[in-house]
Amino acid sequence: MATVTTDTDTQIQARKCYTLTWVKFTKKYEFHAFEPSEDPGSPKGKTASYVVSSSVFNRSKPHLTLHVGPDEKTAPPVACVYEPFFTRSWKVGLGDVVNFPDAVVWEDMRKETWNYSKLSWSTVRKDGTPVKLAWKRTTHHAIDGKTPSQLSARNFKLVEEGGNGSEILAVFTHAFSLSIYGSVQINVNWGDDFEYMVLMTIVTLYEAINR
Repeated sequence: MATVTTDTDTQIQARKCYTLTWVKFTKKYEFHAFEPSEDPGSPKGKTASYVVSSSVFNRSKPHLTLHVGPDEKTAPPVACVYEPFFTRSWKVGLGDVVNFPDAVVWEDMRKETWNYSKLSWSTVRKDGTPVKLAWKRTTHHAIDGKTPSQLSARNFKLVEEGGNGSEILAVFTHAFSLSIYGSVQINVNWGDDFEYMVLMTIVTLYEAINR
C-alpha cells in the first residue's frame, strides 16, 4: 500500500492543495492551486488549474465534467459524473468522455447515509491495486493551518474503507463564503488519475449537499 512517508519535508512536498470556487452567474466551478504553506484565501487573479462544467438539463451529457486547465472549451476533459434518477449513487468516469468515450473507466460513488455524512467509491493506488475509499464528515480534521468549524457539516476526510482511519488521504475544509466553497488537500501521491477522482468526487458531493 502506498503511503506518505513520515519525513515531514517529503510529506509537505507530496501534498497538493486546491481552493474550490463557484464562478458567479455561470454553471461551473474552478479549482485553484496553492502551496501547502500558503493561506488559501481568495483565488482572485489566479488562473484555474481545473474547471468543472455543468450540464443540468441535458441528461445525455455528464452532469459534471472535470477539465485540466482554465477553459472548458479548450481544456481536455479527464473525468465526469452522471447522476442517475432515483438512486443513491453516481457514475464517476475517469477519462475523456467526449473524444474517447469507450476508454472511460467507470466507478460508482454511493451515498451511504441519508445526510451525506459518508459517500464511498473505488479507485486504484499508484501501484495499480484496487482500493475502496470513503468521504466521511469530520469535525476534527482540516487542511494544514486551519481548524474545522464545529458549526459546519461540510468538512470531509477521505479514508480507506476497512482501515483504522489513521491515514487521511485527502481532506476538504469548508469556507464560509458565497463564492469560495472550501479547500481540498491531497496528502498522498497516487498519480494524476487519483487526483482527478478526488476532485471530481468532492465537487459532486458538495453540489449534492447544496441542493
